[in-house]
Amino acid sequence: MAISNPHFSTLGLASPICESSRKKSPLSCSFSKTIAHLPQQLCAATFQLQSFEGNSIHTRACDRGARAAVAADTSPISTKGVSGTEEYDAIVIGSGIGGLVAATQLAVRGARVVLLEKYVVPGGSSSYFQRDGYTFDVGSSVMFGFSDKGSINLVTKSLAAVGRSLELIEDPVTVHYHLPGDLSVQVHREYDKFLVELISRFPHEENAGDIARKYMKDPNLLAFIDAECFIVSTVDACRTPMINASMVMCDRHYGGINYPKGGVGRIALELADGLVEHGGHLKYKANVTQILMKDGKAVGVQLSNGETLYAKTVISNATRWDTFQKLLKAEDMPQEEKNFQKLYRKSPSFLSIHMGVKAEVLPHGTECHHLVLEDEWLKLEEPYQTIFLSIPTVLDTSLAPPGRHILHIFTTAWIDDWQGLSPADYEAKKEAVADKIVSRLEATLFPGLKDATTFREVGTPKTHRRYLARDDGTYGPIPAGKPKGLLGMPFNTTAVEGLYCVGDSCFPGQGVIAVAFSGTMCAHRVAADLGFEKRNAVLDKGLSSLLAWFRTLA
Repeated sequence: MAISNPHFSTLGLASPICESSRKKSPLSCSFSKTIAHLPQQLCAATFQLQSFEGNSIHTRACDRGARAAVAADTSPISTKGVSGTEEYDAIVIGSGIGGLVAATQLAVRGARVVLLEKYVVPGGSSSYFQRDGYTFDVGSSVMFGFSDKGSINLVTKSLAAVGRSLELIEDPVTVHYHLPGDLSVQVHREYDKFLVELISRFPHEENAGDIARKYMKDPNLLAFIDAECFIVSTVDACRTPMINASMVMCDRHYGGINYPKGGVGRIALELADGLVEHGGHLKYKANVTQILMKDGKAVGVQLSNGETLYAKTVISNATRWDTFQKLLKAEDMPQEEKNFQKLYRKSPSFLSIHMGVKAEVLPHGTECHHLVLEDEWLKLEEPYQTIFLSIPTVLDTSLAPPGRHILHIFTTAWIDDWQGLSPADYEAKKEAVADKIVSRLEATLFPGLKDATTFREVGTPKTHRRYLARDDGTYGPIPAGKPKGLLGMPFNTTAVEGLYCVGDSCFPGQGVIAVAFSGTMCAHRVAADLGFEKRNAVLDKGLSSLLAWFRTLA
């Protein structure tokens, strides 16, 4: 989770963090024990983001009366009230979780909101698609902040704000690591059980101090910590902000990781329904091509079909690069944004493989989430080396036909590796790279995996760019050097009057819980600026000036 991504906030004047801090989890309060307090110091783990090829995202919106099965429906969600002349309080570009949360929380405050989505289902990289009886998660399936406990159960709160809830399935193991030197570590839901697991692997570090790099000497342990951070931030522990690690690594043992019955896509579907029920508007196939400016202020948007919509504020759920280099004209990019792009660079994208397999290929007791790195720790951040694996059907069998399981495999990749290929070469390369990754999983976890495969679809960074409108397929910014702490990344406000950002390229960064935080925080900021909430104009101006100055130090 990066400091510049807008991801955390709540209804009213108090944030969820402030609200929940009145009842802190045992893990977040205690720093006196042993090595297992280490996760509080380091990075958060969220399996984020994957995509699909072809028409995958062009499935129909799910029928609200059949959500449990995520069944197809041909009727779009209402777009009543959308016009080229009506002024809204807020236009939200993109229905990722950050955009949905911002839109819903503004709507419940009484704001007139229209949410514009390029495709025909909501959710962005937290959406779903269906193939051959399988319901695949597009991206993340490790759901932090999704319970009735914990310090940062922001997904639950966001749904509750619009009168929604989902049936949850507890995940007993957050992730099972398969690492060099035959190091196998399961991150158990129960904190004490995870503590025992860590001590058994690193007994000589049992009484280490608070800060890993200062007190811990075991190179394998330090490398394991890097892996814990990499799983969400795609960078090692030294480049992962402490706040990101402490929030998620603490919370995963208090409230736990929970999977929504019917798939991750149901979160977005429920938020979308909640938006419409609270008077908001949601328009699909609404491809925003330009943010309209007047006298230096963002006043609306233009769609690819020529339609224009106007509002008092515009909230972009696109990446910083898409927002400031594509939706805005070059001359409208503020110096503050140029400073930010010196401090941060694009994170890698992913090669993703969605597979359906015969159930018997999975050993009994196989966990839902895995990270595999067989050979050298130094390869952790190299493209195609670290394998992330989700098997959501071990938690929810309804996502696949009887006797089948879903494997969602992904690994980091850069778009440059997929440019300049003919269509035939592109397809051949996809299958060749996927074959190598499947062979690695056959050797380490699932013998006979290739022969047990009944369905396979491969996506590349170009897939993520095309269907999720992410510049170069990126999933937000990563520090160009050592992180500058909380102040280094932009929050929801921008130097363009009337324009706000939300999502994984603002504070606090990547991950479903992070963008939920961003969305609620953005809604609070916009609501205050529009007069739906109280604000302290003097304090706001001073803080904004301080943050803008800090980002000039690039």
